[in-house]
Amino acid sequence: MAQTKKKLHPKVQEFKAFVKKNPKLIEEVRANRKTWKEFYEDWYLLGEEDEVWNAYKTGDEETKTESSQRDFISGLWSQLKKMDMNQVQHYMSNANAAISSLQGLMQEFSSNTPKSNAQKQQGGGNASPFWFKKD
Repeated sequence: MAQTKKKLHPKVQEFKAFVKKNPKLIEEVRANRKTWKEFYEDWYLLGEEDEVWNAYKTGDEETKTESSQRDFISGLWSQLKKMDMNQVQHYMSNANAAISSLQGLMQEFSSNTPKSNAQKQQGGGNASPFWFKKD
């Protein structure tokens, strides 16, 4: 076992020490909420002092809402890493096209309304919808 520790990369050894300080990480992995790879990547990118890790520290200093917020952010972070950006770009362009179509449609309807009001005003204020006059 001692030889295995010597063969590990120093960063991996640091991560193992970090896990020993934060045993709730083990519970998360055992509950299949996150993997060791995800924890390691977060630890490597964010560092040990990031607020994300407060949810996994032992102690009663944090409330349940803080813990749930951190769980949400952690889950969001892992989902963002799994996203296919080409697919996101495709969905965004489709949404943009749909919004543009709706805007064009709304402009078409709103431009028709003032014209009909202007035509009524040009009719001389006559309330009759007919254009011909009585004999």
